[in-house]
Amino acid sequence: MEDNPTNRKKLNVLLQRIDAEITLGSFDYGKYFPSSKLKDRFDKIEERERASTEYFSSPVSPKFEEFVSIWLSEMKVTWSKGHYMDVAGVIDKYLLPTFGHKKLVPLKKDRSYSFARF
Repeated sequence: MEDNPTNRKKLNVLLQRIDAEITLGSFDYGKYFPSSKLKDRFDKIEERERASTEYFSSPVSPKFEEFVSIWLSEMKVTWSKGHYMDVAGVIDKYLLPTFGHKKLVPLKKDRSYSFARF
């Protein structure tokens, strides 16, 4: 593509459209770069995100307290008694009061950062 004002204007419009789709979460890499070597990688990421969203939005996905109870019982046999007590204490004192009643959802940075600042 030749570098000229007309082509720059076309690319700027395309860039704005791509930027808007990224912001809205609807960007499809393969649509804009169908011959790219990275297309397969982005397709796999999108598929994992779709599967994750379906699982966590399901009415049968567990609440945090249900998950952590099972996890603790599984980990108890691998940890020392003292370590188990420490972890269980943190969960009981800090995590369950905040997250116990909530359904498990994919962890996002903003959620974990807001909890850490608490």
